[in-house]
Amino acid sequence: MSLHQNPAGTLRTRSGREYTRPCVQPIRCSTDFQLSAALEEALAVENDSTCFDIDDFQGGPFVEASPFWAAPTSTCAQDGISELEEGEVEEVEGSESEEGEEGEIDETEQRLTSTQKHKRAYRHRRQQAQFNLKQHLPDANQILKHVGGANPIDIDVDLENLPFASCAFQGVDMPKSQSKALLTFDALLQKGYRVVKHLPGTTQPLVDSNTNKVFAVAVGLMDDPSYAESASKAFAAVDETRKQLEFSSKESVHRRGNFTAVNYGVSYGQGSKVPHWLKCPHEAAVQRLLQNQHIIRLATFANQSDIFATWAPKAYQYYDTKVRELSQAMPHLKWPFWNSVWLCVTFNFGPNVCCVPHRDFLNLPFGWCCIIALGVFDHTRGGHLVLHDLKLLIEFPPGSLILIPSALLTHANTPVGPTDRRISFTQFCSGGIFRFIENGFKSEADLKRTDEDRYAEMMEAKAGRKDFGLSLWSTQQELLGGVVA
Repeated sequence: MSLHQNPAGTLRTRSGREYTRPCVQPIRCSTDFQLSAALEEALAVENDSTCFDIDDFQGGPFVEASPFWAAPTSTCAQDGISELEEGEVEEVEGSESEEGEEGEIDETEQRLTSTQKHKRAYRHRRQQAQFNLKQHLPDANQILKHVGGANPIDIDVDLENLPFASCAFQGVDMPKSQSKALLTFDALLQKGYRVVKHLPGTTQPLVDSNTNKVFAVAVGLMDDPSYAESASKAFAAVDETRKQLEFSSKESVHRRGNFTAVNYGVSYGQGSKVPHWLKCPHEAAVQRLLQNQHIIRLATFANQSDIFATWAPKAYQYYDTKVRELSQAMPHLKWPFWNSVWLCVTFNFGPNVCCVPHRDFLNLPFGWCCIIALGVFDHTRGGHLVLHDLKLLIEFPPGSLILIPSALLTHANTPVGPTDRRISFTQFCSGGIFRFIENGFKSEADLKRTDEDRYAEMMEAKAGRKDFGLSLWSTQQELLGGVVA
């Protein structure tokens, strides 16, 4: 339709209909708004294959990416999951929704047209095939604020003598003679354990006083009511799921304690020849949890908001590179959270999760696993993360998270009160997956049988792999390098 202007100041269409000239009043932006910067940020978001598309957030706020900003939830923040997970999630979507937020997501999905759904499905399948993880490293101002403003905890640790296995792709299990008894907060205080108080809004890196390397990170709760609400609703979702399921004795009594735990994701080792998707008898229930927008928010806070990338950028890039290679070589594999470099998740259903002393020695030793605590309990009296090798008691309130090399450090929890409730979920990677990738996507036995030269190279590389792994941890000075004079 073309518009023509007549001398009287009205507008006339080709058909002869006239309309009064609209009154136009400009809306002026603030003087500090820069269109070029906004366009650059919008293009970065649009091209970022690990972020959800702008229509997935329908009115949700987009702000400057920050290492410690967790995106507020939206009723349709995970619309793309159903297409992303293909047939597995279709089965889940047909089940009755237990959480209001899940119902809202399904309701939004129904409002989409068939064409929109097909386009979204194609877009996410293409993203999954490429698996172009975001190299979303923080800028100088963010590093200065969060790394420079951290409260480091100096620990005398001999990193060279941490319990690496000879291959350095896994750790060494605890000696059988070492006690696995649970000790209370008061009992550990009497043994001389040091308490690390929780500092809201402040990150507390654990720093080796000999090398100044950061080897673990405790992240303080954000001053954001919506994040606290997400932590509460995530706990409610996991707790409600626990009540609906029946668990086997193997799931409820295991080497980490007497509480229900379910693993989900990609694993490798203990007899398997290739990385594989773990079988789970509670597939539909776990899929519902993985689609819960509040659980997604907490899970991706550790990775997509760059906590891992901020405090161990070289280790993060190693994960990113190898997981990208795995996805390209084995595109049929999927993992719990689309925009995360961790391939597996464990839901510790509780209702009173308290780990006995243990090491997750099959995890990548120079990598970090992420532990997120949820529930309703007094974190000053129970629920601490206990690092026995370091004699530390780290306060661990609901909604907070801690990243540690779980294959190397003996860790546990202090019991919570009898009326308290505590659950947790962790994200991690099996070290065997990285060995499989480094072997050219072969097991060690297959590599020896098919490529003797490459096998000899890998055996020779064992001697330096521990040093290589430790070199992926950074000092605060290295993290701040180039930021301050």
